Amino acid sequence: MAEAGDRPAFYSLGPGGWRDYWSLLHPPYTAWHLSYVVLGACIAPVVDLRWLVETVLAFFLAMGLAA
Repeated sequence: MAEAGDRPAFYSLGPGGWRDYWSLLHPPYTAWHLSYVVLGACIAPVVDLRWLVETVLAFFLAMGLAA
């Protein structure tokens, strides 16, 4: 595994295979944006769990993978 100083970000695991996808996903920032979806749903008068899961999944696919 690469040394901490050689990596472009603290969460990157080094080059090769699925580790490249993990680095491209930017886990801290993806979780940060997904938390806004959850916080927004929590201020609604009624929380529909199915809609919340679908919305989080849609934002994950858009903000995490497609971005």
